[in-house]
Amino acid sequence: MRRIFFAGALALLSLGCSRSPQVSFYTLEPLAPSLASPRPAAAPPAAETPARRLPGRPVPAPLPAAPPVSSGAEPRVAVGPVTLPELVDRPQLVVRLAGNRVEILEQQRWAEPLKGGIARVVAADLGRLLGPGRAFSYQEHAGVSADYRLLLDVERFEAQPGQGVSLEVAWTLRGAAESTPRTGSVRLDETAGEGYDSLVAAFSRALSTLSQKIADAIMKAPAPPP
Repeated sequence: MRRIFFAGALALLSLGCSRSPQVSFYTLEPLAPSLASPRPAAAPPAAETPARRLPGRPVPAPLPAAPPVSSGAEPRVAVGPVTLPELVDRPQLVVRLAGNRVEILEQQRWAEPLKGGIARVVAADLGRLLGPGRAFSYQEHAGVSADYRLLLDVERFEAQPGQGVSLEVAWTLRGAAESTPRTGSVRLDETAGEGYDSLVAAFSRALSTLSQKIADAIMKAPAPPP
């Protein structure tokens, strides 16, 4: 009887040790208002969509839909590549604590590579601001021709729990080979509440503001040659 008891206890202990801590996965979401083609008032606004989180297993990455065919008169923009600081270019969320201390969160992870997620969201935000088919991620639609290439150098992608996020981005808009690239840089700060969901949502809001600034530059850019 004693042997049976100890064997059962060891089995339960082994089962408990084999269980991994629960992991939550997050995605960035496009939040820019659709100024070029507003939706009907009855439709739920996309800006209200919260950052998705699914405990225990990754969120399936959104399936890229082929961009609509442009009329030809409206320039199209390919977003990417995106560069990131090595500190945050990883699957885990990284948060800054007091002083110079940071924490790499093993149980809070991005559901897709962060570089690809940023390109996807900025392209979606630009598509809402400029019009359908005007912007797409170069990774998702590598074979689609574009009039402009938007390069994003993310110099800061910082989150502080219970406070907010800071985003610094230098961007370059390249057109025809003989044209002069348009450049700009911006720093954006967004407040956030408690919890990692709030931090991810704040990053989405910051990327939406970034997209609006870039959309203004694209609309002021000279028309590409025929």
